Amino acid sequence: MIMSEIQLSCWNSTYDLLNTSWTAGYHYQVSNAAETIILPSFIGIICATGLVGNILVLVIIIRSRRKTIPDIYICNLAVADLVHVVGMPFLIHQWARSGEWVFGSPLCTIITSLDTCNQFACSAIMTAMSLDRYTLYLTITTFFFPLPLILTCYILILCYTWEMYQQNKKAGRYNTSIPRERILRLTRMVLVLVGVFIVSSAPYHVIQLVNLQISQPTLTFYVCYYCSICLSYASSSVNPFLYVLLSGNFRKRLSACTKVKMKTTEREINNIENTLKSSF
Repeated sequence: MIMSEIQLSCWNSTYDLLNTSWTAGYHYQVSNAAETIILPSFIGIICATGLVGNILVLVIIIRSRRKTIPDIYICNLAVADLVHVVGMPFLIHQWARSGEWVFGSPLCTIITSLDTCNQFACSAIMTAMSLDRYTLYLTITTFFFPLPLILTCYILILCYTWEMYQQNKKAGRYNTSIPRERILRLTRMVLVLVGVFIVSSAPYHVIQLVNLQISQPTLTFYVCYYCSICLSYASSSVNPFLYVLLSGNFRKRLSACTKVKMKTTEREINNIENTLKSSF
């Protein structure tokens, strides 16, 4: 009886040990596959999309004759995202080789510095855009609802402005809906960009804080960690598409660039046809 209990206990211990070893090995295989295959693939797609999108944004803004204040913010954000995207291939190579870095210590320092500077640059640009929208909103509010101490001055300004408005309205040169629509459109674009920035950056930093509190990461933690990395890099490729979707002025310029390119191509084709005809 005692021997059978000992054998049963040994068998249970062996089973538990094998089960624990198999579970640990399974978690390691899943984590290793996610780090060397799935994660580099996702980051590669994000890198390619972000590279094309941000270059297109810069080309459109540079070729534009009339540059607006939002263009300055968008251009700076596109440059920051482009710098971020340029460093992605090195990280993809590192992840594909299970964390092995083969490009030397100086380049490692440069890529890490660029990645950190990009985070600060994006935060600063988003802050400037938000402050600009807040300043514009505050200016409009104080224009229509002035303080009592400057009421007299604003009444004079409003009287003069109203007189000019009536003259322009009679001449048919004023549309009351355009300024308000433009302000709302710009404000909506800034809010969406800031929202995307928060959604893409917050999970990574939250998980970093969680990592400080745990001693043995679980499979769920690894999945959340890799998803947060993909999210943090995804904003660099999503922003150009947001410019096109949210900015009517940007869509017009994109359409104009496309039409110019098509006209140039048609002109080149006609020149080739004329050259061939003249040669025969």
